[in-house]
Amino acid sequence: MAFSQEIQDLANNNIAPKIVDGILGGNLFAMRFVGNGKKFRGHNNPVEMKYQKSTLGGSYSGMGNFSTAVEANTVKLTWDPKSYAQPVTMNNLDVAVNKNDGVVDYVKYRMASAQQDMVDDLGDIFYGSGGGSDFDGLAKIIDDGSVSSTYGGQTRSSYDALDANVTTAIGTLELDHIAASVTAIEIGKEKPTLIVTTKAVYDILEKLMYPTAQAQYNAVRGNLTRRGFSKQGNGLAGELGFAAISYRGIPIVADDKCTAGYIYYINENWLYWAGLAHPVHGMVNLGTGAIETPSDAPSGNHGIAWTGLKEPINADGQTGQFILYGQMICEQPRFQAVDQGISG
Repeated sequence: MAFSQEIQDLANNNIAPKIVDGILGGNLFAMRFVGNGKKFRGHNNPVEMKYQKSTLGGSYSGMGNFSTAVEANTVKLTWDPKSYAQPVTMNNLDVAVNKNDGVVDYVKYRMASAQQDMVDDLGDIFYGSGGGSDFDGLAKIIDDGSVSSTYGGQTRSSYDALDANVTTAIGTLELDHIAASVTAIEIGKEKPTLIVTTKAVYDILEKLMYPTAQAQYNAVRGNLTRRGFSKQGNGLAGELGFAAISYRGIPIVADDKCTAGYIYYINENWLYWAGLAHPVHGMVNLGTGAIETPSDAPSGNHGIAWTGLKEPINADGQTGQFILYGQMICEQPRFQAVDQGISG
């Protein structure tokens, strides 16, 4: 009987006891947001948003004549949770051959590979428009109604706070564009905590910033992990970091998944992943020990469950699923921004 090439390779005594990932790329947004997930609340994660100030206050003289009216100035935002599944299926004979004379544990490899493929898919979904059964993505969230006329169950045209700052047709990028977008969403103490773009645009930004940063180049470069930004030489041990430069104290990073020609300005205090534990299988700790990869495994309240391997009644094999419940939530789109159409 001829076994698959994968099984032959994994059972070969002459190969190194590891697998090198040759397909997946960097996946910063999914890693950082799912890894820092918050708990999904209730059945639709309700948030009350204040959309207008009171009109009842004012100056008075003497004893005055105060208003006793009750004025509503909030609206409820809601998000339905979505779900995603990544199957893991194995032939029992393949597992037996691997256990007999294998260097790499085939079961661990298949599980590690599946979880990484899942997180890689999430990286694509999180930049999308939230169509169908997909989780909401940045195209829908950081929008002014051009992609989605509604958000959080409300109509964007009715509430200005649901509109992000969107700048289109940038063309040739200049630092003035960055300054304008950052300033537009610096409201009170709020400002972007993360700027995400493509590798191509990151290179442009680095060249634009280099003349002003040359004297202190090391001071403005560092690494971004899911826990935060660390200056060069001060990375957190055991964490996967993404090279970053800093603008006004805000880390700028390149993500392989980012939409071409885009820069996203994100305030993570108001935009986050909300994970929901599976009612039967809860949540699992993820690790990638069987595969060396540029992607990182999320931890925290990520909402990822593992059903366990089960044998079908009509097949000699094992199958299980990684299942993810939750939703990407933005309580304040007005604190987010995007530059589009960058050509050089």
